[in-house]
Amino acid sequence: MTLSPSPLQAVIFDWAGTIVDFGSFAPTSIFVEAFKRGYDFDITLDEAREPMGLGKWDHIQAVGRLPSVDKRWQAQFGRAMNSDDIDRIYATFMPLQKAKVADHAAPILNAIEVVEGLKQRGIKIGSCSGYPREVMDVLIPAAADYGYKPDYVVATDDLPQGGRPAPFMALKNVIELGVTNVSACIKVDDAAPGIDEGHNAGMWTVGLLLSGN
Repeated sequence: MTLSPSPLQAVIFDWAGTIVDFGSFAPTSIFVEAFKRGYDFDITLDEAREPMGLGKWDHIQAVGRLPSVDKRWQAQFGRAMNSDDIDRIYATFMPLQKAKVADHAAPILNAIEVVEGLKQRGIKIGSCSGYPREVMDVLIPAAADYGYKPDYVVATDDLPQGGRPAPFMALKNVIELGVTNVSACIKVDDAAPGIDEGHNAGMWTVGLLLSGN
């Protein structure tokens, strides 16, 4: 059966919680572990999940600013979390994330079929992530083993302008995929900063309710 062409030019997917890693457990569980290893400080999975979609340094900062976390941090250390603390937790987080991200590379149910159906209609597949490039370099080939091969990938630290909710990662996909009109793109994400990213880029935006954050 020949499928009719689509007026859409590209769909830009997030990674964890959108295409791979149902429940987005790779980053959330490792944030919990990084806080524990770095400072013997406990956060919950829900607290780790709340700022999901941001770049990981910014994510740690956002977790530290949650009222519940800030209250416990100040009770334990007598001060608010600072940049040195964030750097230390981030340095703990990164090797843990690189070591474990491939364990969560399995695609979400029917995600590959959706992607292949879009490709059959001539729609390009872009992608971007809150993961930095060194983590994506592990995740990309692991996901490819499951059959997920987007046409382009942007990591949160690939661009000097920064990550979500700014539009730059989505717009970098537009440039590299040769899209001629941002309104012919759809951004798909499971977290609020990624949804805002799509809106800020002038794209149709789809928020996923059940697979991630």
